[in-house]
Amino acid sequence: MLGIAWVVICISIYRHRFFERLSLLPRVVLHAAIDLIVGASLVTIWWLLTPVTPPPQPAFILRHKGAVLFSDFPQPLLYEYGDNSLAPIGYALNIEVVNNRSTKTKVIEYYADVQTAEDRWHRVLSLPMSPAHTIYFLNQRRMEFGMRCNFEPAVFDDIADNRTLDPGQPLQGWMFFEWPQALRGVTVSAKKVRITVKNAQGESTDSILDENRTPEAGASLLDNGGVFCSGLPGEKIDLSGRNIRPLRD
Repeated sequence: MLGIAWVVICISIYRHRFFERLSLLPRVVLHAAIDLIVGASLVTIWWLLTPVTPPPQPAFILRHKGAVLFSDFPQPLLYEYGDNSLAPIGYALNIEVVNNRSTKTKVIEYYADVQTAEDRWHRVLSLPMSPAHTIYFLNQRRMEFGMRCNFEPAVFDDIADNRTLDPGQPLQGWMFFEWPQALRGVTVSAKKVRITVKNAQGESTDSILDENRTPEAGASLLDNGGVFCSGLPGEKIDLSGRNIRPLRD
């Protein structure tokens, strides 16, 4: 439509008697200049009248509150499941999820991917905590010095399970992941972590967390993550007879 309007206006101007008094060259030059001015004016008017569609807003706002990464398998943080087996936890993430929609919503799924020093991305496997599972920490990495963990803030799954969020309402808690098979025989150095959260409406939001400060060995508390794991003073639980094996192979 814009092109048709431009052609009609230009032809109407060109047929004006004023151009009949000009020789060919001035007529062509003047007509070209008028065509450009008319075209630019029409484009400007179209641009001003076209409504600007704002970019879609993410369903959630994700805020990284802290993380603990255990580089070497098996890790001293253990997830109890099934027949008293213990799965090593490679990565624990403290995250705040805020409902950014104008209506109520609910978190129904989340997952994470880790980028290693080789720039390869790996899907890390979430360890479900609803219903709750006991998590142990091995002091001095010794099986006979186990301790039941309490977490502050609480476990994310416990808080999010069957919880409907009002607009702007936050959830914050710890998520737990085990390393996939490809990362169990190496010392893991995570450069970046991508967390994805999905809601009941089928919308998903992801955020990339920069973990460049994570050292290659041991465990580190990142970004003022608060109290990670606490237990009863002096508690020692002998876990020597338990099987350490991943939840998923």
